[in-house]
Amino acid sequence: MITIGKHDELTLEVVERVAWGGETLTLDPALLAAVDDSRGRMLAALAGGARVYGVNTGMGYLASQDLDEQAQAAHSANLLLGRAVGGPPYLPGGEARAVLAVRLVNLLSGAAGVTPALCAAVVDRLNDGFLPAIPRESVGSAGDLIPLAHAGQTLMGVGVVLDGHGGVRPAAQALADRGAQPY
Repeated sequence: MITIGKHDELTLEVVERVAWGGETLTLDPALLAAVDDSRGRMLAALAGGARVYGVNTGMGYLASQDLDEQAQAAHSANLLLGRAVGGPPYLPGGEARAVLAVRLVNLLSGAAGVTPALCAAVVDRLNDGFLPAIPRESVGSAGDLIPLAHAGQTLMGVGVVLDGHGGVRPAAQALADRGAQPY
C-alpha cells in the first residue's frame, strides 16, 4: 500500500504502480484535511458573492451567465453526463485506472474545490478494481473532456464499467456489488 501525504507524491511512477502493478493507495488524513480547507475557501468565496467559473457560472461561451442555486445543484452532474458521448472501443483496464489516478492528482491539489469524500471514493475505486469504460478515442477539440466525463459518471453510478472479461456492465451494479454508494 502506498500512502500519499501530498498531491505531488502521486508521481508518474506511483500512477504506473497503481494502474498496472495493482498496488493500492491510502490518503494521509492531513492531505484530506487540506482538501477540505480548500473546499471551505471555495464555499466562503461563493457565500461572499464571488463568481466561481463553472460552479455558479456557466462554462465556455456561457461563462457570463450566473447560475441560481437550483441550477448549481445540477450543474456538475450535467457537465459529466452531457459530455459522456463516446463508446467502444474502450481503453484497457490499466489505462482506465491510470486515468482515475492522474485525475486524483488534480483533485488532491487543492485547486478543484472538491470534497475529501470524492477523493476517498476515487481511491476506494482504484483499490477495489473498479474500471470505468472510457472510450479510446475522443473528438480532437474536446481533449480530455469526453474521457474524464465517462470516468466521472461511473462514480455516480451512471454509464458502464469494464467487467474484466472483455465486456461491460452497468456502473450502478458494479458499485452495488462492492457495497459502495454512488457519489
